[in-house]
Amino acid sequence: MKTLTPIAAAVLFAVSGTALAAGNTATQTQIGLGNTAGAFQIGPGVDDNTIDQLQIGIVNDADAVQFAGENDSSISQTQVGIANDAYSLQAFGAFNNASVLQVGIANDGDTFQLGQLGSNALIVQVGAGNEADVLQVLGAFNTGVVLQSGAGNEGEVNQFFSVGSLGIVNQSGLANDADTDQVGLFNFSDTTQVGVANNAWVDQVGILNVSDVNQFGLANTADVEQFGILNSQTTNQLGIVNFAATTQVGLGHMSTTNQLGIANAHLTFQFGFAETAMATQVGLGNFGVIVQ
Repeated sequence: MKTLTPIAAAVLFAVSGTALAAGNTATQTQIGLGNTAGAFQIGPGVDDNTIDQLQIGIVNDADAVQFAGENDSSISQTQVGIANDAYSLQAFGAFNNASVLQVGIANDGDTFQLGQLGSNALIVQVGAGNEADVLQVLGAFNTGVVLQSGAGNEGEVNQFFSVGSLGIVNQSGLANDADTDQVGLFNFSDTTQVGVANNAWVDQVGILNVSDVNQFGLANTADVEQFGILNSQTTNQLGIVNFAATTQVGLGHMSTTNQLGIANAHLTFQFGFAETAMATQVGLGNFGVIVQ
């Protein structure tokens, strides 16, 4: 008995999977050498989606997948350079948008939108060896943004069981690392890193929490934990190996930490209702703690 070749089997699977899909559009443009692009719009209820893929350069790879009832959604992937890798997945949702723009060498950008309604994922990478991920699971009207220029930066925005939340990571420089996790309603986080080897971690669980982290320099670290409603925090770091940690549990807290110098450290803990904390460190090797 004659068996199907791998290519024939893949074509047969795609044809059978698209039998119940309708009104989808996929556009691919490749200029260069050894580029690879895959656009997959398959399965029942996968209707009126668009995929646009543009590759200019050498051995770039882009894959876009819309399946499992995704409809009226769009994926855009643009790669200019060498050995960039982009992957976008949309499933179980509608009216979502994902965009990945890569200019440079060996950048990696992935977006995942699962069970989303009207959400947006944006990744822009300019440079070499940057890595970015936006993950949105079970929610609506969320926006996750990672902007990177430089080399070896790692940025991630995760939004789980979230509605109306906005997470932004903006990195310029070398080997910066930022991770934002949001669970709940209408949370906002904006992290900016300019320099080398800065680290920022933001976790928000609740409603209407706000975090603003700004790092300029070398090897600064900021850790933000917000659990509750209407909590707000700002962390500003300018210098080398400064450390700031802020934990807010409750309702209506406000915290500001400013660090200018080298090897300063500050901890802020707020529990309960409507506490206010303000800390400023200028110089070398200062340590402070606030517990409310």
